[in-house]
Amino acid sequence: MARRKKPAAAIQSAERVLNLLDILAEEGAEMSLTQISQRLGVHISTAHRLATTAMYCGYVEQNPETDKYRLGLKCLQLANALLQQLDLRRIARPFMEKLAEESDETVNICVLDDGEVVYIDKAEGGASLRLFSRIGKRAPAHATAAGKMLLAHLAPADVEAILKEHGMAALTPQTITAFDELSAQLQEIRRLGYSLDDEECEEGARCVAAPLYDHTQRVIAALSISGPVSRFSVENLPRLIALVRECARDISKQMGYAD
Repeated sequence: MARRKKPAAAIQSAERVLNLLDILAEEGAEMSLTQISQRLGVHISTAHRLATTAMYCGYVEQNPETDKYRLGLKCLQLANALLQQLDLRRIARPFMEKLAEESDETVNICVLDDGEVVYIDKAEGGASLRLFSRIGKRAPAHATAAGKMLLAHLAPADVEAILKEHGMAALTPQTITAFDELSAQLQEIRRLGYSLDDEECEEGARCVAAPLYDHTQRVIAALSISGPVSRFSVENLPRLIALVRECARDISKQMGYAD
């Protein structure tokens, strides 16, 4: 996977408007013009011009009571248009809902984007205590079951490039932060056909993931199921692993994958 390179013909003003949308999405809350100026590293007058342009196009809104800025509904329209193009979500949905019902846990589909895990769909089980996730959320690949599954099916050079760029931060005491240790685990993941996040991303939480293949026999996403350690006990893990792997196989077959 090649790292994205800035095109030689990039227009600075367009890039800044897109960066504005990025920081509003990352913040997840309204931002003042001063905050936007600081985050973008531009003068406040420039930040105002960028926000005004984005507002004119419908991608940003301004709260009339606070004068702060937030993402506009046009962003939601774009997101929905993109998600509708992803046949994987449409095909996987009934299988995800069945898995969520059988396990009572949260089921996610994740892809790798620019070296990070992105959650593109979810189905929630009936358990009263569930782990938080949302569509569009990003997470580090080295510390998540889905991320490790996706890394396991990349070329070693691509894995190394991703980890050099994003690092291997210790999110919990259990997070793997040594490249050699993670490389060995990725090899084992390919052999076993599933991956495990054992309190590596969030203390008190475990997650199991399996690969999703398309008709070209390529891993295009990861199916994961997550929950608290109390329900993902050593005794219960084999059942959950079997459920995830079976569901992933069923979805892959519907995507045209042949064993």
